[in-house]
Amino acid sequence: MAGNVFAGAAEALGERPAEVCDRWLDAYAASPLRVPKPVDLRQLVAPARGVIEALAPALADPDTGPGRPALRETEKLLAFEGGNLAASGSSAFDIAALVFALRDTLGAHAADAAEKNAIVRLFDWLAALTLEAYATSRHESLRLRTRDALERGTPVVLVAREVPAALLVGEPDHSVLESVLARLLLLAVRTDARAVVIDGGGLIAPEDPAVLASIAAFARQPRVARLACFVSSLPPVAEPVWQSQLPDGMSWVFAESFEEAAARAQRA
Repeated sequence: MAGNVFAGAAEALGERPAEVCDRWLDAYAASPLRVPKPVDLRQLVAPARGVIEALAPALADPDTGPGRPALRETEKLLAFEGGNLAASGSSAFDIAALVFALRDTLGAHAADAAEKNAIVRLFDWLAALTLEAYATSRHESLRLRTRDALERGTPVVLVAREVPAALLVGEPDHSVLESVLARLLLLAVRTDARAVVIDGGGLIAPEDPAVLASIAAFARQPRVARLACFVSSLPPVAEPVWQSQLPDGMSWVFAESFEEAAARAQRA
């Protein structure tokens, strides 16, 4: 992109930024790409003004282009807005409509066909960047919702009056396991339990590093040293791996089934 000069667009941005901003948002509201639904343009005014302010000097720089220093602030602002719109429930069509509305608004100020083509090429990059930020934000939001659902949905129950049990499921990360095992320990303290049961039959990967690190951290808790811990439903190959995570001198009892572990814990 080096050598491209956006003279017409840069002039409009520098001399009439408010007008360009208003036309951009009006074009976005009318865009056929946008998912048909009411839109409050007032929420977009501040970020749109920030993009206009950053883009004006960028397009005046003859060395502007994807990844070039002159365009970096604009790229950051559009990426940030893509993430914000993902959090607000906007669709990818809305993101594309927003970026392409600015492209078309600036294209109307192009000095000639060459500048207009350069604007199109530049905004292909900016649209891809904004959509990537949108997708990344959506993925992270989904990951956090899944993590929270797994944490809340992992059962920590009393299988007998004084036998708390945690039934681990899925692919929990360290933070989920930390929370679940803390709930198990709290229930053991509240019930003055002598034994607890940890069932690993629902784990997809019981030898995952996050699982092993969480078991090791749980075993180091002072209160755990005073408990008889029964582990059930692990694959036989995983049992010695779990045992290796325990402090020296500590040994847990492994059982083939949850029922067997619960019965032995009641007799502990």
